[in-house]
Amino acid sequence: MATDIGGQGREAHCHRFAITKEAKKMIALIRSSPPSGDLRRIRGNTSIWYPSRKMSSTVRAEGHKIEFPSILELEYSSEYEEDF
Repeated sequence: MATDIGGQGREAHCHRFAITKEAKKMIALIRSSPPSGDLRRIRGNTSIWYPSRKMSSTVRAEGHKIEFPSILELEYSSEYEEDF
């Protein structure tokens, strides 16, 4: 299971990419907020709820052809720690 890049790891990333204090505050707000938005019922789409270990929550997708495969790619890729 992937772990959060907390503390010094996150600070190193912020320093490497020259993240401002305001941007850090916004990132912290986004990371601590629950998922937003409701799934739309579009004809032909399937609502999917995927229990993500990496995100430690249930991830929602509106379709099984584009969004769900993208969620799976992010979930099992070692290049990504989190997805928002």
